[in-house]
Amino acid sequence: MLKWIKLISPADILTLLNGIIGFIAITYIIDGNFLFASFLIFVSILMDRLDGFIARRYLSKHTKGRYLDSISDTVSFCFAPALLIYNSFFNPQLGPLYSLLVTVSSVLIFTFGLMRLVRFSRKGYLLKNFSGVPTPATAFFSIVISLLFGKAQVLNGYNLPVISFQPLIALPLIIFISFMMLVNIEFPKMRLRMRYIFSIAFVSSIYCGIMYYLYSIGNSSWYLMLTGLVYLMLGIILAYLIIGPVYLKLTKKKPYEYKVKKSRFLRR
Repeated sequence: MLKWIKLISPADILTLLNGIIGFIAITYIIDGNFLFASFLIFVSILMDRLDGFIARRYLSKHTKGRYLDSISDTVSFCFAPALLIYNSFFNPQLGPLYSLLVTVSSVLIFTFGLMRLVRFSRKGYLLKNFSGVPTPATAFFSIVISLLFGKAQVLNGYNLPVISFQPLIALPLIIFISFMMLVNIEFPKMRLRMRYIFSIAFVSSIYCGIMYYLYSIGNSSWYLMLTGLVYLMLGIILAYLIIGPVYLKLTKKKPYEYKVKKSRFLRR
């Protein structure tokens, strides 16, 4: 055991934190606090980006990092989003067919997420770009859909989510994004530098701190800030899912074509 501890690298610690934070998010989902659970899943996404950077910068002493990463991603980006979707939209009063739709949506996002991680662990990490939507992007998408269309939470007299309870819009989108994890469409890898990751984390912390302060003193501005943040997240994920593959298609270098000139000595 001590030998294994000596082999743990800084990237492994961040990977473990990713899984731990994902597990804590699951406990908040069970308690019905979807807003804070969504925040924790977002933190796990940042951890996932950061551990990749650390792993590339400081080489690990072992070769099992991608397996540990896949296990942590299973907790944070497969199980936690699936449970978030299920708890956010399940309502037994809407009938058995609706309950079946919610169950199928959450099972698909979990199952296809596992299949996506297995494919990535085998050879996907060697590719220049992602083949299919990566699991962190799917988790990000699930957060936005849950906050926009999931069950309302009453916080300081305000009902969440931002729009209203619209499962017939949200659940087909969840099924669609689940299948998109297994397609062969290329999506860009977001290799953010450490300063960018820390900048995003710092700005997000300040923004969330201001929201919490306004919420604690009963100022309604916190709700407007939350609304703007959710719509910003929606714009970011839609831009990645739509513009990302188009950008790769337009910038992909075509193989050099050798043009053979026809000689006048060739027979016609």
